[in-house]
Amino acid sequence: MTDRPLVLATNDDGIEAPGLWHLAEAVLDFADVLVVAPAFNQSGMSASVTLRQDLETERAHSLLDGVDAWQVNGTPTDAVLHGIRHLAPRHIDMIVSGVNPGPNVGRD
Repeated sequence: MTDRPLVLATNDDGIEAPGLWHLAEAVLDFADVLVVAPAFNQSGMSASVTLRQDLETERAHSLLDGVDAWQVNGTPTDAVLHGIRHLAPRHIDMIVSGVNPGPNVGRD
């Protein structure tokens, strides 16, 4: 058993977004990290949940040693829920999301 907290890192920009990996790397200083994110960009999906389609989850290429990464073919909410319920090896202590590649202003 570890004394380090477990942090789930996610985003709405997809598993390959650089900001997600910068965030996960920063968290590694104080926690173990599990990355679970949408397979593709899902910006603007807010709290949407997939209801009428089966979710597929597969291992993703992790850019960080010792960090498991998964991609979900659903919304950001789907990714977080699936990470908590099915992928985390133990209790998630914190969820972090980001980092957005540009301004998040809604409207200019």
